[in-house]
Amino acid sequence: MLTHADLPDDIAALKAMVLERESVLAAKDIVVVELREQVSTHAQEIEHLKLLVAKLRRMQFGRKSEKLDHEILQLGGCQNFRVSRRVKNHRDGRANRSA
Repeated sequence: MLTHADLPDDIAALKAMVLERESVLAAKDIVVVELREQVSTHAQEIEHLKLLVAKLRRMQFGRKSEKLDHEILQLGGCQNFRVSRRVKNHRDGRANRSA
């Protein structure tokens, strides 16, 4: 932190200091934006992986709750990760056998 004694009396030197500080702040702002984007991307990936784990648990252990059904439907709606027709057919076939 600068004190009054650290500041030069020359206006040109003060302007140069202000411009230098602005440049440093602008660079830090860019880093902050990039880090926020990474956090957002990671949060989306975590959410997708949670839904995938729920789906896999359901496939392995069967129906547990309506909440799980909702999560699996959300997973099916993800554009980047589609549930294959084969998995759905397998699930439907298992349901028919247990009925």
